[in-house]
Amino acid sequence: MQCTRCPAFWMRPMAKARPAREPRRNKKKNETDTKTTPETQKRQRDEESGSTEDYPVPPLRQENPKIVATSLTDLIAPSKDGHCPVCGAAVTISGPLYCAPTQNRDYLAELLEVIAERDKEGRITSTARIQGLVQVALEELPQSPLFYVLPEVASYVRVRCPPSPLFIGALGRLGYTCSQVHCDAAGLKTNCPPEVLFRVMLAWKKKCDEEDLANGEERKESHDGEDRKPILLAPLDGVDFSYDKRYDLRRQATGMAKYIPNAPGWGPKRRHQGAQQMDENDHETANRS
Repeated sequence: MQCTRCPAFWMRPMAKARPAREPRRNKKKNETDTKTTPETQKRQRDEESGSTEDYPVPPLRQENPKIVATSLTDLIAPSKDGHCPVCGAAVTISGPLYCAPTQNRDYLAELLEVIAERDKEGRITSTARIQGLVQVALEELPQSPLFYVLPEVASYVRVRCPPSPLFIGALGRLGYTCSQVHCDAAGLKTNCPPEVLFRVMLAWKKKCDEEDLANGEERKESHDGEDRKPILLAPLDGVDFSYDKRYDLRRQATGMAKYIPNAPGWGPKRRHQGAQQMDENDHETANRS
């Protein structure tokens, strides 16, 4: 489930397994004895038709639970009225999406060992960045397939983006778990509900406003975006934004480069030169030398 206005989303199962019903106690014993099983029915059909092909036996209801679709009420209702509790906009169905863990943790652990061995042999370059990228994938939360982009959340709340260690530390002190994302340096995976996430961001906005007033800076109120980006929540009280190295996942604290740098010539607008232009520049430099 995804909000049509703000970055909030919710994970809902499309189907669920209904366990097998318990057998009735009032059934007679002879009825259970004379009841034909799928194996018996298959054997009778083979004897009548003379077929010897080995078809798969149909699953038993007692051993295999029935898969039923989730009700529409459970699927489309993050709130009671079916609207986003963060901004009040409509909620739409996105997906279906694979929600099981996407990383094979045993394979990633073995891959780190292979990288270390190849590095000792001198067969790999940029070992530190490759190890960092694999380490990020290994540390990702397996129960959170989607992630938030922290600058997008701060932009919706209309506040400057908080440093990731302070925001992750605030969520961690509230009892939630966070991790980085291997495909986006600004991404944040967490098991925190979107309502709490936005309330923590509103608490950061309140803190920034109080600091600006204490420094004598007047905050410019912009009423143009209030209609386009409404918020129905209040700031969460008692949020601690103090720094703690345990929640600092950046390279400066961990000493591990986790993201591969951009290629030469990469960048927006004038900074972007393209691969072909870079090859021509390298060729001209080689001819001059």
